[in-house]
Parts: sequence; structure tokens; C-alpha cells
Amino acid sequence: GRYDDALIVLISDHGESFGEHNLIHHGHSLYQDQIRIPLIVRFPPQVPAGARDPRPVALEQVPLLVTELAGLTDTPFPGRSVVGVAPHDGEGVAVSEVTRRRGIPEKWPTASADLRSLQTEQWQLIVNDVGSAELYDLRADPAQANNLAGDGHFADVLARLQRRLVVEVRDPTPRARRE
Repeated sequence: GRYDDALIVLISDHGESFGEHNLIHHGHSLYQDQIRIPLIVRFPPQVPAGARDPRPVALEQVPLLVTELAGLTDTPFPGRSVVGVAPHDGEGVAVSEVTRRRGIPEKWPTASADLRSLQTEQWQLIVNDVGSAELYDLRADPAQANNLAGDGHFADVLARLQRRLVVEVRDPTPRARRE
């Protein structure tokens, strides 16, 4: 019973590519193998054992999550709460970004563009500052092998996610850093 009142949070800062999409290491794409990380919370007073929440949570939401679970109401952390909100009360999203990098193979995504991603429980949109987009149905295609952005059957999903990205960030198209 020593930890019955302890808030314990386990998290990682990024994933790793081990050949997925012909990539290795991290920091050069926004595919799931690099951005999907564990978030494990143990806090018996508020988090039931074995509970799972399918909504994506961005790293920037973690400080607010911790302070809210700890009962702190006056915190400087921005963002949307995930505490006390049922998993299907609106569509949760997570935004990820990565900038262009030098010295990597030119076929890797960040060799030629900055990237932004918007992820929901089912969908992931990846856009770059060159103007292309990728759309994946994470439920039907968790390996992200089939880019649906060019398929007219998914034009409404693509447009909805692009609009949501505009809401989530000031400029939905990443801009290359001036070097």
C-alpha cells in the first residue's frame, strides 16, 4: 500500500524507426513508429487499474494532466484537459512537428521539408512545407502502408483534418527554417 496515493507517470519523448518506411533512428518523420509513445499513469484515487483511453495525447498535454490529477487548479500549463473527459466526448487530437534536417538520406521525409501531423483516434494527416499531404487510417492500416490522401473516397476526411489542423496551429503548413 506504499504507493496507493502516489501519482506515477511513465512516458517517452519519441519512438524509433527500425526499418519501417525504409527509415532508421528518429526525428526525421512523423510516422507512428516515431511519434506513438507510451503514456502510463498509475493513480488509484482517480485512474482505475487497467483503464485504457484510445485518444491521442500530445506531450504538451502531460504537464496539465499531472497537475490536474494532483489536484492543482492554478497552473501555467496550456492545453486541453484529458482528466475527467470521457474518451468519446469530442474528437481528441495530437499535433506533432519536426523540422527539416541536413546530413540525412535525401529520401527521408525531413531531408527536403518541415512536417506537421494531426492525429485522431482513427486518422493521421501529415503535411509538409512543400505542399504534399499523407492521410492514413490507423485502424485499418496501422503500418501506414496505404496513403489515402489521393483517393477521392477520403476527400472529406482529408479536408476535415486539414481544417482541424488550421484550428490547432496558427499556420497549418510548416515553413522551412532560414539557414
